[in-house]
Amino acid sequence: MSYSGEHPPTRVMHLEGSPPALALDEALQAHLTLALQRASAYLLGKQSPQGGFCFYRGYYLEELNPADTWHGLAVLRNLLHAELPQWKRHAEFVVSQTVEPQPFALYCRMRSLYALDTIHRPSPAGRSGAWIRSRAAHLPYPDRSGRTTAA
Repeated sequence: MSYSGEHPPTRVMHLEGSPPALALDEALQAHLTLALQRASAYLLGKQSPQGGFCFYRGYYLEELNPADTWHGLAVLRNLLHAELPQWKRHAEFVVSQTVEPQPFALYCRMRSLYALDTIHRPSPAGRSGAWIRSRAAHLPYPDRSGRTTAA
């Protein structure tokens, strides 16, 4: 077989929601669409009906936590552009968590609330920091003795 120096024509498509610079051929588009569907199914399978996410489950144990919740919500928001019908349950779960002395725990809580705000209001006009600040004001916090009290 000889090489003629010409490439076969490639039909180019854009991945929905991606910048125009990311042009994909049909085979890659189909592969990515399937991968995103699988990722979505995996993530949605890790959410609890009571709110929150848990990526590690034992036979009789489901430990929902703010870190898993933040990561699940962030991927659903940033990569999959998903809507969550249970967003209120996730918000209630995040706000109900006890305060831990580690800054990372607070960071996970705030990032989860940010992701929920974006998922609940997908338009740029709805991405107000006021909702996040109002949720943070209601987080329980430890008093000087170390006991957790409501805000």
